[in-house]
Amino acid sequence: MFQEGLYSLIVNTPAITALLGTARSDEEDGLFYILAIPEPSMPYITYQRLSGVPQTFSFEGANALQDARFRFSCYGASQRSAVLLAQQLKLLFATWIGTLSEGTVVQQVMQVFEADDTESIPHGTIYACHVDFDFKYIDSESIGSPV
Repeated sequence: MFQEGLYSLIVNTPAITALLGTARSDEEDGLFYILAIPEPSMPYITYQRLSGVPQTFSFEGANALQDARFRFSCYGASQRSAVLLAQQLKLLFATWIGTLSEGTVVQQVMQVFEADDTESIPHGTIYACHVDFDFKYIDSESIGSPV
C-alpha cells in the first residue's frame, strides 16, 4: 500500500531522521499517519491523504494509475524547527521518483501548497508548516493493468 511505502521512505531518509531524532522520549520515530500520539516529542510530522482519484480509465480499459494529494504537517517547538522539517521533505520530493519499498511505482511528485500555522496548547504554542504534494503512482495493490 502506498502509505506504507511513503512512511518507510521518509523514516529512512537520514536528513529527516536527524531532525526528528532517534532517542525520542515518546519512543516513536516522529512520523504519524493522520494523528500523532498524545503529547508527542517535538518535532514530529503527521501526514494524510487529502484527496485522490482512484483507478482511471483509458481506451484499453481500467488501469492502476492513482493520483493523490497528501498533506505533511511538520510540528515543532519553534517555527524554525517546523520549517526545517518541511524543507527536508521538499528536498526529498523535489527530484524523487522511483519504486517504494512495498512495490508502489511513483511516477511524479509535485508540491502544490505550503502554509505556516500555530496551535495553542495548555503549555504554550506548537508551530507548524504544512506542505502538500500531489503524487501520481501505480499502487502495488491496485487492480488493473499499469499505464
